[in-house]
Amino acid sequence: MKRVGGNLKRSRGRRALKQRFLIYCEGAVTEKEYLDGYRLLLRSPNIQIKFGRTHGVPSELIEDAVAHQARAPRSAEDKHERYDQVWCVMDVEAPQQHPNLESVLTKARKNQIKCAISNPCFEVWLILHFVNRCSYLSSHQACVELQGHDCGYSRDAKHLDFEKFPPLYEMAKNRAVQLRAGAGSFSIGGNPSSSVYELVDELIAHS
Repeated sequence: MKRVGGNLKRSRGRRALKQRFLIYCEGAVTEKEYLDGYRLLLRSPNIQIKFGRTHGVPSELIEDAVAHQARAPRSAEDKHERYDQVWCVMDVEAPQQHPNLESVLTKARKNQIKCAISNPCFEVWLILHFVNRCSYLSSHQACVELQGHDCGYSRDAKHLDFEKFPPLYEMAKNRAVQLRAGAGSFSIGGNPSSSVYELVDELIAHS
């Protein structure tokens, strides 16, 4: 992959120690293309991206991440080591929110699983790279709106041109920070909002 955002790693000043990341996603296409893009951009062999056993079920996503971290010391695939950071990338969904999300986030916190939460969905994080979106969105509306931006996204194929995103990252992050003002790390946040930037910041700092 062609390098984009060439100063991405150097702009952070002196780099922190490298860490191993385990990331569990709900979506098998959009989230994967975005996170795989950063894995390649950062040239990091220490980022493992997995998918939950059932699409769109946050409780099972957390359970899968907890189980994976527990078996990592016995797994050759995981280099017989626990991961330094374990993340779940999940959606709130709208208009029908996932049930029991607050209890799911409580379980994540108790198991030291970090969460990158988008309300209503991951697509809102991508939209913030292009515009400051402050009004309510359903999951369907977010997908339709993202399709109107020049990033290769198709609501049916859910493909991304990843190279469009890193140059716009800081702008997207600033917008997302404003939208989540006052919300904690284990909070659902308002609609629209996203905390995916917290994960990306960690990848950049420790990869």
